[in-house]
Amino acid sequence: MIAASDIRDPGRIGVILCNIGGPSSGNVAVVQAFLRNFFSDPAILPVNPFLRWMISRKIARRRGPESAKNYAMVGGRSPILDWTETQRRLLEERLNARGDGKLYRCAVAMRYSPPFTADALDLLDREGFREIISLPLYPQESGATTGSSLAEIDRLIEKMNFDRGVRFITKIGEVRDFAEHPLYLEAMAERARDGMLEMGGGRDLHILFSAHGLPKRFIEKGDPYQKRILATVAGLVRLLGVADRHTLAYQSRVGPEEWLKPDTSAEIDRLAASGVRRMFVVPVAFVSDHIETLHEISIEYKKRAREKGVLQFECMEGLNGSLTFVRALEQIALAAIAVA
Repeated sequence: MIAASDIRDPGRIGVILCNIGGPSSGNVAVVQAFLRNFFSDPAILPVNPFLRWMISRKIARRRGPESAKNYAMVGGRSPILDWTETQRRLLEERLNARGDGKLYRCAVAMRYSPPFTADALDLLDREGFREIISLPLYPQESGATTGSSLAEIDRLIEKMNFDRGVRFITKIGEVRDFAEHPLYLEAMAERARDGMLEMGGGRDLHILFSAHGLPKRFIEKGDPYQKRILATVAGLVRLLGVADRHTLAYQSRVGPEEWLKPDTSAEIDRLAASGVRRMFVVPVAFVSDHIETLHEISIEYKKRAREKGVLQFECMEGLNGSLTFVRALEQIALAAIAVA
């Protein structure tokens, strides 16, 4: 017999906010565990399982100590969970303030560090939120990010329902992309305007859009990521009015294979050599600050830029607790629910 508490209630909707995750401390073992999880994902490293197991551990051993030092320089841990939790709380408050007769519960599902996807599903299940939508916090769809998170949710829902012999949990909607959502673009533009103003503005301030890199083989196989990055950048160029003073590059390259170009570090060199002395970096593939913005851009790239003669080099603050971004997430979530 199914208990009354086990019956799905369509008036209770769960929203799973997916993100990549990050180490909860700068401890080498914690950082290595995150790296192992990351490179164990077949969406990231599409080789046979045993080889992937070996490679993921080799990479974690080699990169773990250096990565731990980097985290020590930005507060001793990744802030991505804190900011995602802030976004979760604010979104849940907005959804429940609508007074539409529904009760909403938002949960965080990190892909490679706690709380994992299974933790988010367990939480929603225990509280009776068994009709859910998946909302990955990756603005531009890619199989390596959006696809991996959505596949993990689907896999675990199927397993939970199969184990119980009853269809307790139902996914009623999912979000694959919000690269051109008007409020997302406006939230980004607000952050960029604030940063540009703090730098003093001016026509000589070059805007460097930096997106997380992706191996070129993904694009050759039809991954939409690069096209969606271009769509976001086009929207921001329009809102910021920087059509004549911007470039786009890709950061965080790993391994020997060919990645999307130009590389951000190489683009900094090129711009500096051409006489650019003031640069403002707008990270376009992230919705919160983490190691790629706080260390790679704000420390590594800044040092490189200064060595090349750049006088001013700053990075835009992440969306983090932006209320405009939370309004965007509200509209995005409601649109996904509406198609159910």
